[in-house]
Order: sequence, then structure tokens, then C-alpha cells
Amino acid sequence: MGMGAALLIKKNVEELVTEELAEYKRLANRLRVLNKQSIGMGMHMEFTNTEDKLQDLHSKLKVLPSYMYLSPKEQALETIAHAYLTKYSLGTRAQLNDIRSIEGVDDEDRKLLKELAYKVEKVYDARHGDIDGYEAVLNRMVEIQDIQNKIEHVESVFDIMDEHKPHYVLLLKMRFVEESEIEHVINHLSTSRRVFFRWREKAINEYAALSGLI
Repeated sequence: MGMGAALLIKKNVEELVTEELAEYKRLANRLRVLNKQSIGMGMHMEFTNTEDKLQDLHSKLKVLPSYMYLSPKEQALETIAHAYLTKYSLGTRAQLNDIRSIEGVDDEDRKLLKELAYKVEKVYDARHGDIDGYEAVLNRMVEIQDIQNKIEHVESVFDIMDEHKPHYVLLLKMRFVEESEIEHVINHLSTSRRVFFRWREKAINEYAALSGLI
């Protein structure tokens, strides 16, 4: 292998590692955003593992009084539904028609019934192609699971490296994840520039090998 080919391979390996570590930081930030997004009913997507979480959520809600998870506005809608609906039809469209057929006794009740109809309509739309409702939650859960898998991959490589070369892990995290300046990393590692660049090359190669990039 010629010198030019060797340098090209070295450059490509460095690019692959730096891109993966930069993505690791972006994904970690994206996960924080997703975990803070509301899914309605006063609840958020703060899950550490998203598999079967919708079923778990449903099971937990069934045994709780509604005031534990409904906002004051949602409690008012629940109350108006119990007050006016004498039967609960099967199917979202039938339920929507039932609500729309009711005439409230005053302006406040009519306003709440209109809001309730809107809520039920959003559920109906979500089940028929509109992803603003349940489907949107599922999409977010799939995205979270995918992000978690990628993050766990990087962290598993770091964990293995940390067992015998903790200074390599610290160098990679500070330089490519936290994007610290070279001099700051050198000072933190209490080493010289010459040693830093030697460690940098070895750390990149070891990370690439463990991560399956080469």
C-alpha cells in the first residue's frame, strides 16, 4: 500500500469516527427534546425504554382517578360528557355524531360540548390518516427507540474502551462530543501536544475498530 492510500484510509477513518461522535451529541440533544414533549393528558414522553410503553401507560391510567392525569380543562370535558351522554356508542364516528346532536342548556355547556366534539374528531382523524394524535405518539416512540439504540451503541464502545484506556475515552468525549479546544483537552489530560496527538490517533483507531467502522 502506498503512502497516499494509507493517508486516505487514515483520513476516512477519522471522518467516520468524528461524524459518529458528532451525531451522538445531536441525538442526545434530540432525545432530550422528545422526552419533554407533551402527549396530552398532562403526560410526557419521558421513557427510558419505549417498548410496550403505550400498554403500560394505559394500564396505569385505568386504575387512577381521572383528576390524577387530566388537566382542569380535560376534567371539565369529562364532566360535560357524563352529564349529557346517556349512552356511549361504539366507534369514534358514532360517538362524534352523538355529541353533535346534543343541545346544551346554556352557552358554557354548548362551548364545552363543541370542544369535546373537536377532541373526539381529532381522535377519529388520527385513526384515519391524520398523525396529530395517537399515530404521532407512535411515531415519536419509534424515533426515540431508534435514537436510544444509536446512543447505546456509542456508549457501549466507550464502556469497553474505558476498561483499559480511560484517557482515550476522555480525549474523544472532550474533543469530539463536547468540542473542547485542543489546549483545554491537553491541560485536562495533563499531557503534552505530542502525546495528545499520539493518543488521539490511537483512540480514533480503537474506537473505529470497536464500533465496526473499519
